[in-house]
Parts: sequence; structure tokens; C-alpha cells
Amino acid sequence: MLVMGAGMKIYIFIFLLVFNTPAYAQSLAEKWRESVNGAIVYIDIQVTDAENGGIDRQIGTGFIISEDGHLLTAHHIFNDWNKQTPSQKKKNIISGRVGGKTSNDKYPLDFVGDPETRADVVLLKLMNPSKPFPSLPLCFSNVPEGSEALAYGFPLDQDLQPTPVTLGRRNALGGRYAADSNFTYGMSGGPVLNQDGVIGIVKGSETYRVKVDGGDGSVIMDSAAVRLITPIQHAKNLADRVQGVQECNSIPVAREEPASSSDLREIRRRESRILSLKKEVISLLVDHKSININTDNSKLIYKIRMQAPSVARELKLVSDKDIRIGHKIIKYEYAAMAFMLAASHENSVPELSRYIEKGIVAGRRALLVIDEVLSRDRESNHLDGIEDWIRKDNEVDRVKYILAILYAIKSQKISDNTLFSEIEKLLGDISDYYREMYPFEDDPYLRWYLTEKAKQ
Repeated sequence: MLVMGAGMKIYIFIFLLVFNTPAYAQSLAEKWRESVNGAIVYIDIQVTDAENGGIDRQIGTGFIISEDGHLLTAHHIFNDWNKQTPSQKKKNIISGRVGGKTSNDKYPLDFVGDPETRADVVLLKLMNPSKPFPSLPLCFSNVPEGSEALAYGFPLDQDLQPTPVTLGRRNALGGRYAADSNFTYGMSGGPVLNQDGVIGIVKGSETYRVKVDGGDGSVIMDSAAVRLITPIQHAKNLADRVQGVQECNSIPVAREEPASSSDLREIRRRESRILSLKKEVISLLVDHKSININTDNSKLIYKIRMQAPSVARELKLVSDKDIRIGHKIIKYEYAAMAFMLAASHENSVPELSRYIEKGIVAGRRALLVIDEVLSRDRESNHLDGIEDWIRKDNEVDRVKYILAILYAIKSQKISDNTLFSEIEKLLGDISDYYREMYPFEDDPYLRWYLTEKAKQ
């Protein structure tokens, strides 16, 4: 009788999903149908029982965020696995099936770095992939209360299922969303998607003891279950470790506002991140008097290498066609600087070249936009204001300085002395005022260039 009851619950659950799905959920399911089939992973975990030595099997859901097979999921699904001995962990390999529990597309899974245990999020990678994978975009902007979405997972170890959810306030335990859905075993770690992309990760249900009215004036204790969704912002630090992550276009853009709009403030926030990273790069190089950094600073180098490209990717989300010309200059200037930072500690020649070329393209684009402003007829007071800003803040000099560093990094690390003339021309065009503010000798790579130039 008990078995039949459990089976009936599963039947009713699936029946409700198929036949009682709201219209918005049907629309979302149709939109993401093709993507989720190739980007959601059935996680199979084998754990040695501490008491009898047998093998227990546990499951969870993950979702791919890069074409090379990085994926996010909930950390708590590995709680029992993490309690095993090292030899048991080595024996009980975690595996992931891309597309579903019956898929033949199966790979070993490995952890990437440390998890965000308080956020209950962990980054893994499908090992030895034979092909690029589709991935889901991540939406790091805030989502308002009452937003409708779909949670994907493998409820009760069934096939992949979408579950409609409505987000409550983001004031539940750990800054999470409370949800109105029945999350069940097997769904933990699954993505929660709206029209734009992933807005959260299924955490599951938490049971609390609460006081309720006993009906006769008394107060009694009862249990209440709260379904929780971890906002995707909690996984931002993990996602920043991965190259090629798609992000939703969540940056507000200004169409007719001057350069002091919210767009500009958002890009300036990114400027602050980039400049703080640059200070760490320069302090490292100056401290060691050498371009070759030793392994004691590997964590900081990793941070710089991972964060700088993500800043550049964020900047690229600002659409050129939707923003005014002053925003474009800042966008490309700081994208060039971000790629400069990423390249400054890249040992792989292919990756270094990729960062350098992207940085040079961004820097040249910034100069083209500046030239457009300075050479065209004045059409409005706004354009006059942009020209004044360019001249007052030495925007031309700043971009040329960044480009010179990009070329110097490439020259130094790839031993390409043909770029010396490019560097010399860029530095020669920079005004004396800027030279006094930012002496070339203060930058490690340009200092290297000047030293090498003096030998010729």
C-alpha cells in the first residue's frame, strides 16, 4: 500500500506538470527546449556507506555554462561524498550524463577550485569532452518579486522535467528566493530560467519549526517547508573563473541621455574593478623586479587572469547601437585595459595572442570613435560636451598608452621586436602632460621596452 501511494504521488506530480502548466511556462519551455536538452546534466554520485561498506547512489542536476564543459550545481548534493576517505573518493567517480539520465553522452566530473559553501554552489567540469557543448546564459541582474520562471531537474530520479515557479522575496535564508514550487529529490542544482537565461539555482526545501495558533488560544510548534532558489549572483565568483561564459544583456542603456547617465556609471564601476586589478599587477611586477612571477603568487595571478576577461565580457554587453558616443569610448577603452591585464600573466602563447588581439581591436575601436568625434561637424551641445571631455581627460593619450602596453607585452612574451616601431609611434604621440602624469618608466612592460630599445 505504501509503495502504491508513493507511485501515485509521482504520477500526480508528472500529470500536473504536463496537463496543468501555465501559459507562461509553456512559452518558456518552448523557448529553452533545444538548449536545455544539450546543456543540462544528470549528476550520478556513488558513495560508500560508512556502516556496511555498500555503495549508495545519489543524484542531482547541473547545467553547462561554457562550451568546454564547465557546469554549476548545488554543493550540498556532495555532502555525503565529501565525507568519504580519499581512497573511497578515488574509487567512487562522479559522473555526468549530458541531456538526461538515459543519455549515452557520459563523462567523469571533476571539481574546479574551491566551492562557495555558504552560497551552496560548486563549479565542476566534464572531463575529456569529445565535442563543444551548448551552454546556458547567466543573468546576474536582480529579478523582481513575482517573476515567473521554470526550474529544470530530474525530480524523484525521473527524466528531465520543467517545473513552473514564481519567485517570492529575496529574503529567505542566505539571501535566497522563496518559491511556490514543489522541489523534490533530484532537482537540487538545476537551473531556474526566465526569458533571458539562468536567474537561479534550485537549492531545495528547508524545514523550519514555527509557532502557530492552536485554535483555543494556545500556541503550538509545527513544521513548515520553504522552497528555496539560490540567486545566480551567488555563483558569480565561480563563473568568473571560466572563459566563454555567456551573460544576459542586463545593463541598462541610455538612448538620449548625456554621458552622465546610468550607462556611464555602470561602466565606471567596471573601471574601478579593472584599475584595482591593474594596481595588483604592477605591485607584483615591481616587487619582484621581473616579468617572470614566481609561484608564490599563483592565487593572485589566477585571480587577475580570470577576472580581467570577465570584465571585458561585461563591457561587450553594452550594445553600440543603443548607447551614445561617449559611452562607446569608455566601453572600448576599458575593454582594451581588461584584456591587457589578462594577457599580462598569460603563459599560454595561443591565449596570450587571443587576449592581445582582442585588446588591440578594442583600443583601435576607441581611437576610431574619438577621431569621429574630433573630426565631424558639431551637431549638438552634447557632442561639444563629449569633445571637451575627451580633451580634458586625455582620453586619446590614455588609449594610446594602453595600446602601447599591449604591443609591449606581445613583443616581450613572443619575442617579436617588429612591434617596437608601433610602440615608439604610440608613445611619441602622447602629450607631455600625460607623460608627466603617468611616466612610461612606471609601467613594467614599457620599462622593459625602453630597456630593450636602449640596447639597440
